Amino acid sequence: MQIITRQNYASQIDTWIGKEQIIVLIGQRRVGKSYVMKDFVQRHQQEPDANIIYIDKEKIAFKYITNNDELEDYIAQHFVIWPSAIVLGVVGALAPEHLLVRLADQLS
Repeated sequence: MQIITRQNYASQIDTWIGKEQIIVLIGQRRVGKSYVMKDFVQRHQQEPDANIIYIDKEKIAFKYITNNDELEDYIAQHFVIWPSAIVLGVVGALAPEHLLVRLADQLS
């Protein structure tokens, strides 16, 4: 399936790249957050400093992540230290807010 770039959202997200910020997409169900993330990954995954962590809880590959501790372990295994940009995409029922605070603390 071809992903159509939503240029307005893409340009807003892209302005934060390289500014040592964690980019989080939030919104109601079924508004397109996952597709915005997939578009971002597609556009940036080949960049040498890309540090993209995308977890889709609707996929079997991530079924074992059932709580925030397991989510934190997964992120720790895939985390690359700055200057890489971090994009954390979590699709599903987990609430990674405390992880974002910890990551932000590590980066400052």
